[in-house]
Amino acid sequence: MVEPVFIRRVEDVLDAGDLLTANEYLQRLEEGQDLPDPVEPYRDVFKEFFPDRANDIERRMAERESSPKSWIRAIRDSGQFLELGLDGVSRPQRSSAERMLDAWFKLKRGNRATLIS
Repeated sequence: MVEPVFIRRVEDVLDAGDLLTANEYLQRLEEGQDLPDPVEPYRDVFKEFFPDRANDIERRMAERESSPKSWIRAIRDSGQFLELGLDGVSRPQRSSAERMLDAWFKLKRGNRATLIS
């Protein structure tokens, strides 16, 4: 007997007009196989971030009376940047973010960018 959760998944792909996946799912179920794990729907994270979220971050940074070095220290020491928690970000990625933020502030001040390896 086919589990109701699998029937719902077949119905979902049919509702989405994806006949190829529906046929693949039905074939797998007929052969007694489980369906593959659901795939997370595609998200365009770039579009989610730019320009609204980036502008919001820049606005909030301008509203706070903090120095660029304090933002960099916050990323390094507390794992927080504004309200963005960075707990899931690895140490090397945080270090990279620190360097990029430092370069951004230098560019905004009109200093020439230097390559940091």
